[in-house]
Amino acid sequence: MAQMEQVEQVEQTVEQQTPVAEVAQQPSLSPEALLALLCEQFPKCFIARGECRPLKIGILDSLAARTAGQPGVSKTRLREVLRRYTNTTRYLQGVAAASKRVDLDGEDAGDVAEDHVSHAQQQLAERRERHKAEAKARARAAGGEQGEGERPRRGRPQAAGDSGAAGEQRRGPRPPQRERRPQADGDSRRSRAELPRREAQSAAAPVVRDSVSEMAADNQPLTAAQLVVNQRVKVQTGARPVYGTVVAMQGDNVQVGLDNGLSVWVKSEALSLATARS
Repeated sequence: MAQMEQVEQVEQTVEQQTPVAEVAQQPSLSPEALLALLCEQFPKCFIARGECRPLKIGILDSLAARTAGQPGVSKTRLREVLRRYTNTTRYLQGVAAASKRVDLDGEDAGDVAEDHVSHAQQQLAERRERHKAEAKARARAAGGEQGEGERPRRGRPQAAGDSGAAGEQRRGPRPPQRERRPQADGDSRRSRAELPRREAQSAAAPVVRDSVSEMAADNQPLTAAQLVVNQRVKVQTGARPVYGTVVAMQGDNVQVGLDNGLSVWVKSEALSLATARS
């Protein structure tokens, strides 16, 4: 109940019905893409990575006014993004550790109430216990699968007398090893004569460049055929690209796990290959 009251205070759900102008804004940005846009436009308020800063009470109205007219942005979508953002573990960590709230420009917007701090600490403790229980359950399941997969080895167990000379007598003598024939002088000369020719062939071989690497250097969009799971890519969501990793693909639609912890579905042409520096 305390969490719902905190979210309602942050969001200030003043309007009971979405205006007709909002419905007409189609298509709207996904929550992941909208949050990435907010982190870019208000970097002192919305934190893409690391510990978040507690938001000002009633920041929804300020946010709607500052983003009015932007394509794909509506108050309904902003409310959904705020609900997700304030329910993340790193936001709860920020509320539990901070004493001040901030507005969109990062300025002081009042103190964090003590009951909000206590609620955040309680939520973090419950999540830690839940994660520990899930980790133990996964470990038990992995141990059970490994035990079921083991099979007894076949064959007669080796007796104590099978080792040593007695065992070799029962198995029989080992076949003699073949002697290695010394290389003739003519063979050695032929090998030395062929060495320059092989080096020349290697030097004349054409260098094949990886088309994906060239595309990364040229910052060109990728196609679905050039993408694989766990590949580093850049997602163009605003003025600056957002980096992430390919999670899944369905035709031309690609699911990308962003570095800020979010996940977004985009078209393959909206992606370009991330360089090694990213």
